[in-house]
Amino acid sequence: MVRIGGHTLHEATAEEREVIWRTAEITGTFRSREEFDRFCCEGSWRVQVSAREEGAIVAQWRSHLSVLSVKGLWCAQRAIAPIMVQLRDLANEHGFQDLVGPITPADRIGPYLDAGMHIVHTGIAMRLDKTRDAERTRITGVELRQATVDDLSDLLEIDRACFSDFWRYDAQLMREYLLSESAVLATAEGRAVGYTMGAVERGEGILGRIAVVPSCRRRGVGSALLADAITRMVRQGARGVSLYTQEDNHVARSLYEEAGFRVSGTPQHLCAFGDTRT
Repeated sequence: MVRIGGHTLHEATAEEREVIWRTAEITGTFRSREEFDRFCCEGSWRVQVSAREEGAIVAQWRSHLSVLSVKGLWCAQRAIAPIMVQLRDLANEHGFQDLVGPITPADRIGPYLDAGMHIVHTGIAMRLDKTRDAERTRITGVELRQATVDDLSDLLEIDRACFSDFWRYDAQLMREYLLSESAVLATAEGRAVGYTMGAVERGEGILGRIAVVPSCRRRGVGSALLADAITRMVRQGARGVSLYTQEDNHVARSLYEEAGFRVSGTPQHLCAFGDTRT
């Protein structure tokens, strides 16, 4: 049984949200104050705090799924289990069927399991340390160009073909990424067949997404998109490039390893209370 004790959460007041904002800004949970304020206006219950100055921010994982996710969590390890139990109850109170926690290193997963959650996904971080302009891969019949919001429907269609419902982006999330990150679309015979998405933050390149439709895989499209993404990030000042992928996605890992990426740190876990399928 998890004891809540003094870790009881409540909806943050305006003053408490100021404190949470300062922490969220430092950790990069939100890109701007305007985004944070808009988030709070759309549902102030999603910012929770305790009398011990612990804080949590929750948001819907994807608009097509009844799953709430922990967007930010600031507390001591001993407080994680009781806080996650309360966030699960909060999710149920607002009509969500499950709660997923933050992606967490394997050596810090214990409190989530103590709360009654179980591991639904294991991933790894990979990093390319010595960056330089990558050798461009040319593929006959495939063109790469900058993607814009006008390409939203094509990118969503690629996601449907490449990812499970749990991982594919919804329209709002995809639009936000298109407005804040650099995206490149691969086309063949007028058809969208793949894309990459990423950004350079504080001198570090972050490859957020690479996708190629199943019918066009093993033809060099993924290699071309990856090389293009590395080159763009290097030219934007990236000292290194990092990414996150599923531990058992051997095809993707092979692609990244061939480009020079190496596993960085320990495996990362995602936990949920229910039977969330990733």
